[in-house]
Amino acid sequence: MTFRAGRPPAGRRFLACERGLTLVEAVVAALLMTLVMVAVLGLYGRAVVYWKRSEAVADLEDHLRVSLNTLGSDLRNARTLNWLTGPPTRIQPGVAATDLFELVVPKRTVPWETETIRYSWAATGTGDTRNVLRRKVGSAVPQPIAHHITGIEVDMDAGNGLEARGLVLVTLRAEKEYRGQPVAAEVTGRFQIRVVD
Repeated sequence: MTFRAGRPPAGRRFLACERGLTLVEAVVAALLMTLVMVAVLGLYGRAVVYWKRSEAVADLEDHLRVSLNTLGSDLRNARTLNWLTGPPTRIQPGVAATDLFELVVPKRTVPWETETIRYSWAATGTGDTRNVLRRKVGSAVPQPIAHHITGIEVDMDAGNGLEARGLVLVTLRAEKEYRGQPVAAEVTGRFQIRVVD
């Protein structure tokens, strides 16, 4: 018996593994693979957006923590605390620019002398100059220490039982837009001051 090249012997059956794909099977396989890839890419896209948004929130929280640390350092070193708006100080959205409080602290260069630090808030400006918490040392120009601030709460914890010492509770809230969606952050700190006037 002789066989021609490329042709199966007459009467021989093909095994399932020797058969090729039909056009219908190839189209169905391609369609299923496309659906799987679209689903995977959709999930990947959502994960990237969520991750970037989480980064924006983390950056905002870090910014607020640095500002809170600056404010807390001033409060811990304060010899006097003068409320300019009265305790508790609360700033909510829609409030005009205002002075919050004033601290008398020792100078860094000459500790036996004191200087005044005044904190204020302004809702003016655009972008990173909007809703700014400012810190003014002595007669210098006020410097921004936080932006995108939507709420400030500064309050005394009077029930702490520490005669001439007190705890100041500070909460900073900020909000900014990331790709058209608002992202918000909030940090709170409790600082012990030496003398309360």
